[in-house]
Amino acid sequence: MGFTDWFTFRTKEQKQAEARQYARWACPYGDAQREKLTELLAAILPQEGAQLGMTCYLTGREAYQGGIREPGDEPDTATVEEKRIRAAKKLRRSLQGRIGIEMARYIALIEADAQVDETLNYPTPDALMAAGDELLQWLKAHKEAIKR
Repeated sequence: MGFTDWFTFRTKEQKQAEARQYARWACPYGDAQREKLTELLAAILPQEGAQLGMTCYLTGREAYQGGIREPGDEPDTATVEEKRIRAAKKLRRSLQGRIGIEMARYIALIEADAQVDETLNYPTPDALMAAGDELLQWLKAHKEAIKR
């Protein structure tokens, strides 16, 4: 517990409510979506491991979306380019500063997930890896904006 944590005390019930709220945000379509994301992450980033992969993915997704948004919140008006840069900046911290294929594949999955509805019709791992290859070129072209 850090010093600043002393001033943000929350009860067990508050912590549990926050955890449930975060879980609803992370996978609004439930366990089936979580399983699909875990499966896709394992296929496109096998070296990352399930826990690290999901942590990086959710960190990047939160930045891409402009925070944890609830239904009824004001929509994020950022462009796709601005969203990509936000996600890349956040992912850089988790990926030891590298702008590489891992970052590109995370962002490819984040963008695919932004289009998914309750049918959970995600692109195939091959399609996500191809999108990641294209995104890598875009990320390299925008590395100065990402590093700011």
